[in-house]
Amino acid sequence: MKCKGPVFVSVKIKPEIENLPIARRTRSRCHSRQETIETLQEELGIPVV
Repeated sequence: MKCKGPVFVSVKIKPEIENLPIARRTRSRCHSRQETIETLQEELGIPVV
């Protein structure tokens, strides 16, 4: 991951199952693409540029 070049990362996400009707669900905060990348880099121990 420290070498130059493209890096492909596969991430497995456990889905959250909601049994409430759509109208009664609360919206969760969505992260921007940049926030998601920064969080992933921090969790993998990659210095954030």
